[in-house]
Amino acid sequence: MKKVVEWIRRIEKYFLAFLVFGISFFSIGQILLRRFFRVPLWMDSCINLLVVWTAFIAAGVVTYEASHIKIDIIGRFVKGVWKKVVYGFISLFGGLASSLFMVLFVVYLTVIEYLSKVSVQGADALIHTLLLVVIPWGFFVMAIRMINMMCADFYDATIFIRKKTESSMFKILSVIIVAIFLVINILIYISSNNILCLILSICALLLTVIFGLMSAMKKNLKVSAVISTACGVVILALFVMQMFEIINVNYQAKVTREMFDLTDATLNAMYILPTLSFFLGWLSVVLPFAGKMRLIYPEIAEVANKEIEK
Repeated sequence: MKKVVEWIRRIEKYFLAFLVFGISFFSIGQILLRRFFRVPLWMDSCINLLVVWTAFIAAGVVTYEASHIKIDIIGRFVKGVWKKVVYGFISLFGGLASSLFMVLFVVYLTVIEYLSKVSVQGADALIHTLLLVVIPWGFFVMAIRMINMMCADFYDATIFIRKKTESSMFKILSVIIVAIFLVINILIYISSNNILCLILSICALLLTVIFGLMSAMKKNLKVSAVISTACGVVILALFVMQMFEIINVNYQAKVTREMFDLTDATLNAMYILPTLSFFLGWLSVVLPFAGKMRLIYPEIAEVANKEIEK
């Protein structure tokens, strides 16, 4: 797993260097052309595109290195297990916020940019699309990495509580949270008569219960890891179906010119459900590897090693 992460990181850094070089090249070229020749109209658009892409690709890089802007006033004054708990909650809220923004921008791109009759036409259409498509991708990467960091921090916290020994406490607590969400999902889909989503939620709940029991008994760890990952895949499939549903609702509202108010509780719930599905689905996928996450992320590994030495 660590080699795969290093390979992805290398691609990110090379691509980021390419984007920065592109910004410098076009900026200098624009200055020279403005002074001696005529500046092409597309050059400004290219620079804007490169700047936005650089910002969101760099956001994913700094999230991995834990060098992003974060509110860690409390974390600076606490030590030991409480430091891990505080950083875990910071990553939790960051992961939820990134997941929500990812959902919102995916809906915006599909409904406003593609399904709407009013869209950018002509030669600028491709640049405009490329300019926007990186935004949900950036939030997607940030959400995944913050969920991974949350897993590592809370897993370390449970180890410190159990006197630095391997513990399934974090996994059991996570299973309970996922199970509660799935029960709520089942109740929602029973009332809405959405049979397919109801079946997926029930299947995911059964897998969650089986994984929770295996984690509690600490038996067949490889099988329980496969079950947890399968549960995550089912919840992510549920997330995809929820996204199609919310896109369809927004599109129908735009066609009939009955736009929803963002304060409408029903619409807000439609955005919250896929956000939680993505968050908890990815959590279930990486849950068996929570102990390895602390070795992948350098900042978390450094803090954990210092605490262990104490």
